Amino acid sequence: KWPKRFAVKELVVTGVEDATEDEHDTEATQDQLSIDDHEEMSEQVPLLSSVPENRYNYSSVEPLPSPPSSTLISLSRQDIIILVAIVNISFAYICYLAIKHETIVMSYLYIVLVVNGGSSFIINRNKFQTSDDRATMNSQYQFTRNGQRPSTTNNTTSLHNGSVRSSRDAKPIQYGSVESVKKLGNGHIQQSSSQIETIPRANMNGWKPKAGASMIRVSDPSDSCLNKDNIPMIRWLPAPVSVAQTRSADYLTSKAKISCPASLYELVRADIFESDDQMLGIGQRVDLSEIKLDYDLEEDENKTWNAPDIFVISLTLPTTAPRLGRTNNDDKGYILTGYYRMREETRDILKVVTRPDYDPIHADKVLFAKLRGENQKKMINGVKLWEDWCRCAPSDPEMQKRFKFIAKGDNLREVGCPGWICNYNGKPITIKKPGKTGFIFSYDNMMEFNLSLLPFPYLFKSAMTYLKENLFGKMLMTFSFVIEGRSSDELPELLIGNGLQVCFLHAENVYNAKDVFGGTSPTSF
Repeated sequence: KWPKRFAVKELVVTGVEDATEDEHDTEATQDQLSIDDHEEMSEQVPLLSSVPENRYNYSSVEPLPSPPSSTLISLSRQDIIILVAIVNISFAYICYLAIKHETIVMSYLYIVLVVNGGSSFIINRNKFQTSDDRATMNSQYQFTRNGQRPSTTNNTTSLHNGSVRSSRDAKPIQYGSVESVKKLGNGHIQQSSSQIETIPRANMNGWKPKAGASMIRVSDPSDSCLNKDNIPMIRWLPAPVSVAQTRSADYLTSKAKISCPASLYELVRADIFESDDQMLGIGQRVDLSEIKLDYDLEEDENKTWNAPDIFVISLTLPTTAPRLGRTNNDDKGYILTGYYRMREETRDILKVVTRPDYDPIHADKVLFAKLRGENQKKMINGVKLWEDWCRCAPSDPEMQKRFKFIAKGDNLREVGCPGWICNYNGKPITIKKPGKTGFIFSYDNMMEFNLSLLPFPYLFKSAMTYLKENLFGKMLMTFSFVIEGRSSDELPELLIGNGLQVCFLHAENVYNAKDVFGGTSPTSF
């Protein structure tokens, strides 16, 4: 029983939606662990299960006003677990007193004291959150102390100020359209009800940092991490494509995976920095002028394909987890970005398969004879899938959901990583929440895909926090990206580009985004 002065008048569940497996998945298992029959994991794995999906309205670029500071008290899932634990301990103590033949009055007083004390601590902790924290809280439960209940219709939640926070029926944006890029132009995107990013896209004089300035490229993990000014920085190198395990040509029947035969792009530069706010559209914030193709183009080339010459992939890794007794910044994390340029063999295949008069029966045979080596000959299906993805994904969320990334620790056992984390090592993760965990942007002959793991649940964030505080500085980590092949004419799978291997991620060598984009951090050039 809650004491009268803490009586909860209403329990309001906001924006909850069943997080079921996508009905279009062609290889879903019985227990919905993953797409690849227990070989791959997706956002539906209990450890990495995503919060319920809501589609957000991106039409406004202004942050919603915060609710009155005295209106809402939030209880996170962790808080509820704490309360349940307190109650269980109290009942256990009652049983102990009963065995010892103590008076029942003592038991009642003990329960009142413990429950009231724990409740007061949690409520007071949440009460002193800032209004911005309250407006952007990720908890699924809200308690109103004045009996005022937010109105909900069609999964649309209206805040006390009348603003709409999210809507299931809201029309999704064209994720790769010019319109969506214009909406990102001032550096702010409205997701949920919060302002996502505060880092300017360029200085007032138009200066931008060079792509790759925040990391040092090395040829071996043992190479020096010092830049020209003898300042330590994070090292990286492009990993061989064979490091990643991808679906084979006969995967549909054999379920066998092989070492990836080839990649579509070449990884040429990489960046890493820490940000207190989620940042999207990294390609617009950096100087990409030095990232060019390393081969000559034909004169008067008539481009008939959609695949870009430059592809940018940005991955946001959460580095903080909620802790008892203090508020948490859910948007804080490392942002790792790779810059890729198209390989010449990829371009040669695109020239053939995107012709208006393309005949796969005859043209593929001619193309197969021209390609050099067995690995290049295996690229034809992968290039076709990539072209389909680049053409359809900006406007088709189902196609966008085929994007997968593979995080692999190359020395987890040696550094003493817990076994429950090692079990997921090298397993592909599908990005199934367009507009929440996946964002796609198109520019002039350039495309960008942003992966955000910030919406992932408490257990995942706890694992990432543990790794950051204890093991990142000892680990070799490789991040690879692939488009999922689901039919025989889309296999074998190819990596989008070389895996990005990060060497010994010491937190003190990762600089803040404000310093990187403000020009005050060390550079590798």
